[in-house]
Amino acid sequence: MNGCLVDPVTGSLRLAAKLAEQPFGAATATSVTQDQTASDAAFWFLRQRNAFLDWMFYDVASLSALERDKVAMLAQSAGAMLVVSPSGGRSPQFYPTIEDLAVSIHRDVRVAALAGVGSTALGAAALARNVADAVGEPVVTVISDYTVVDAMNEVMGGWFMFEAARRLTDPGRISEHTFVQSGRDVDTLASLLSDDRFDLRLLVGHSKGGTTLSNALYRQVRAKRRGEGPGPDKSRLIITLGGAIVMPKGHTVIDVIGDFDALGWLNSDPRATIERRAPLAGHHTNTMAPNHLNVRSTIETVLGDLAENDAWLLANKPNRRRLPEIAVVAD
Repeated sequence: MNGCLVDPVTGSLRLAAKLAEQPFGAATATSVTQDQTASDAAFWFLRQRNAFLDWMFYDVASLSALERDKVAMLAQSAGAMLVVSPSGGRSPQFYPTIEDLAVSIHRDVRVAALAGVGSTALGAAALARNVADAVGEPVVTVISDYTVVDAMNEVMGGWFMFEAARRLTDPGRISEHTFVQSGRDVDTLASLLSDDRFDLRLLVGHSKGGTTLSNALYRQVRAKRRGEGPGPDKSRLIITLGGAIVMPKGHTVIDVIGDFDALGWLNSDPRATIERRAPLAGHHTNTMAPNHLNVRSTIETVLGDLAENDAWLLANKPNRRRLPEIAVVAD
């Protein structure tokens, strides 16, 4: 990494280019055929840009070169899932549907991680790898859905243009008129959380990934009020990174934001309580860049502190935490 230049304002763009070790888009580019519409072409370029941004904002270097090549081919797989093992373990496994996951060796996965707006499968896998290294077991992630809504959000200078609509309502009084954003990633996560074949105990969201979690949980609340489901399991632990998001009442939520995370502070819901501040940390989780938010150490610290308070217990296996059947629920 000697000789890499880092721009602290733009989020280490030059460092990201150096890390990529190949021309931008080489690993993820797909042919733009002549019969594609202008919209298709525009989103193709947006996806290539997002793949590059993943190098800036996520710890892509935590994935091996072979893993990066494998994951990079999944750029058009929004709503599909990856299960990422801790470093040195099985390479990321791709599951197009929930049924595929339900019959796989990873059907007992207990941890989910969601990356931010515009991130590709590469960013999602990198975040999941950091979380997997922290908990010592495989982590499922849902590949983000980059839609017209997301593009509009970015053009207007924020992730949560539609999240603001929901802030105008009382989260404790969600109704049929409360805005709950959809998308293939939200659809998949909501289905995972509602499916009794899975038992997700820890949910981690970075950036807009926290909003994806919130939308999926609010959808369960709405389904319960319609008599279409049991509602969300409030014994799960939720950790958000780089943005404090209001979740349905009764969940145990720990919001973590870095001192230098201007984007996270700007887009946090003022009604949410920020439990932890990461000293000198910005919005990015790229460990090769200065002032990063270290996902692994943050998750380890949070789980360790909860274990000391008897909310969560540590397992006997090295580097593996036993996620609880029942967590302490805060009203």
